[in-house]
Amino acid sequence: MNQAVPIDAEILDLRTSRDDELLEEIYDGLYQRGFPFEEEREDLDFWRENLWEPKPGSVVVHFFVAGRRLADRQARDVAGFIGSEYYPDSRAGLVTYIAVEPRWRGRGIGRDLMDAAMRALANDARTAGGKLRAVFAEIHDPTRIPPNKDSIAPRDRVVIMARYGAKRVPIPYVQPALGEGRERAYGLMLVAFPRRRRDFARRKSVAKVPAEVVTRFLHELYSGDRRENDRDFARMLNALDGVVELEDLVQKENPAFPLNNYGIAFHLAVWGRHAVEVAASCAEIDSFERDILAYAYRERRPFATRLDLAPWLRRLSIRFPPHVSFVSEGRPVTLLRAAEDDGSDDGGGADRKTERALELRVARTDFRSGVSILHLVLRPHRDCDESQLNEYDVIKLAKFWEGGEGVHEPEASPTDADLFTARHKNGDETTLLAIAQKALGNLANRTELRAGSIQLLIDRARAERVCEAVRDLKEKEGGTRLKPNTRREVVAVGGILQGLLDFEEIDLDELADVFKDVTPEMVRIDSIKKGTLFSVTDRDRGFDAAEAVGVSPYLLIPHTVLLHNEALLKRAARITSAVPHVVRTEDLPWRARLRRRLTVAPETSLRELWEFVKRRWRHRLARIERDRREIARLLNDLVPNVFHYAAERELYEQGWKSRSLDKLKEQVESRLKELDTDIDKRHARLRDIAAQTIALLLLGFSAVQTAEKINPAIVIPIYVLIGVIYLVLILRR
Repeated sequence: MNQAVPIDAEILDLRTSRDDELLEEIYDGLYQRGFPFEEEREDLDFWRENLWEPKPGSVVVHFFVAGRRLADRQARDVAGFIGSEYYPDSRAGLVTYIAVEPRWRGRGIGRDLMDAAMRALANDARTAGGKLRAVFAEIHDPTRIPPNKDSIAPRDRVVIMARYGAKRVPIPYVQPALGEGRERAYGLMLVAFPRRRRDFARRKSVAKVPAEVVTRFLHELYSGDRRENDRDFARMLNALDGVVELEDLVQKENPAFPLNNYGIAFHLAVWGRHAVEVAASCAEIDSFERDILAYAYRERRPFATRLDLAPWLRRLSIRFPPHVSFVSEGRPVTLLRAAEDDGSDDGGGADRKTERALELRVARTDFRSGVSILHLVLRPHRDCDESQLNEYDVIKLAKFWEGGEGVHEPEASPTDADLFTARHKNGDETTLLAIAQKALGNLANRTELRAGSIQLLIDRARAERVCEAVRDLKEKEGGTRLKPNTRREVVAVGGILQGLLDFEEIDLDELADVFKDVTPEMVRIDSIKKGTLFSVTDRDRGFDAAEAVGVSPYLLIPHTVLLHNEALLKRAARITSAVPHVVRTEDLPWRARLRRRLTVAPETSLRELWEFVKRRWRHRLARIERDRREIARLLNDLVPNVFHYAAERELYEQGWKSRSLDKLKEQVESRLKELDTDIDKRHARLRDIAAQTIALLLLGFSAVQTAEKINPAIVIPIYVLIGVIYLVLILRR
């Protein structure tokens, strides 16, 4: 079946136009490149058999190839292909594979191949005497498959399939094994193309599929891979009930909070080897630090800040991708930037990104403990109009330290290029941490803590409106009615505060809980939640005066002190968790103590025995005492609430409690007391062993002297008995 296609191309169905050589050429080339996961590919024999030698009652397979001069073995130019299967029992179709050569993308080939497959499936159903009830496809879940593992980034493929009309079937889909000895594929999701009401040309669809159709289709699909107590299959069927409502594969951003004046700070904690004497702060911030500190701490300040550490990196641009994928309430979501959906297909828009021109401030606060907090602060560019952000952009930046939603975790990777990339003037596109390393050297790699500060300045009318709405939400515990625009603004603020991309799903009750610990003023909201210090107001004198800092010092300094203390407490907690809670032998019955001391497993080698002895005895006390001293030093280096003004003192206290640093400190102090008790017991035991050893030596000397005067045949049994009794008494202690 040949069909005319635009741009001087044709589509050939290999089911009706057999070409073994063309099939093999595509299989060895575009097919394997387009589908790099072996468990997701069919064998070449599968295509040959099902295309040209199908068994009675089997699925109906098509393999469409698009290109130019396809019949000419020497001159043909393959543009792409698509595979489809028709399942007669469920009267459902499956689009199995679709791939387009990179040089052909963006020219409508994918859509034409999809239309050809849809027409073939409808025709297969009519030939079988029925009507096509559903069409399914399998695509990678972008929250489970990294972008660099697929030939096309999974999030890009999701966007393409959404343009073709696909919607997700909300089941925990697992692809069955595609042959004996093959593995199932767990990184896919099942999508459906909703049934069109009149014809395919109208593209009018409903977003529901009967559960009975999906169930019968899954039974047919798994006919060759059903296993005893098949949990994968059972979980899929359990998710089906009545009518299956399909989920959109993509959502589009709906910004409600344009931001033209802001400071977004990325904080990294690094460790020096020893405690240090801090030097004076830079002139631009020295007066702020002196002003903010209580009188008792001004002479010998616990910290000092240096600014403008990398002036050559001041001009920076941040590029946001056209779409990002995350997990919302257990389902994968791909979020499109509002201006990026231009209707093109085949991945033609996947490389276009939105760039924002910003300014970068690099600073560093050193503490006497040896810990330094590095600051990378983004501000709008003074001479450029392309600096406006919205709430989605801010949340993507905050993902650097917050992580979550299946995007990435900061502990596993320093930044996620799927969310944003950075580029300084005349430089290459890179990551924010690479920028930090360029500015600060290897210090930027030795990070143990990541957090951020977000300061937003908005117009007074909006600030009053948001603050009033937050107060109303708190007072009525969500039982209030907000105007649509006001609600969108408050939801946006809540999303930034939480650092969640799915903030639009939140209801008013949940929103009231988000602001539970927030005390809004007339035009100002300050809060610390998770790893974020958040402030929104209409104007801020500190923000305007400290242009070299990037954010207000009255926010930056208290947050920096909190981050310093958090870094110390987390390191202390790691040390305490590494010290084993050993079950003391004196707490066991004497028979258990005897077995514990004398029993050695038969398979234990001499090396393992020696390691066991070293682990039990060699320098154990010395190591515990060293760890105890380090924990005590870390606790002693904590910086108390050293601030003079009530606002900064309150901010410190709020962060101390909201991040549960008070609980963490109590746990560390409790464990420190346990170590003190353990050390005392060990010292007492060492004294007992020394005294027992001396007594045993005296007993030996006495035995030698007695043996010279009395018959050894009498003396030796007596002293052996005394020794046994003595040994039993030691073991019973």
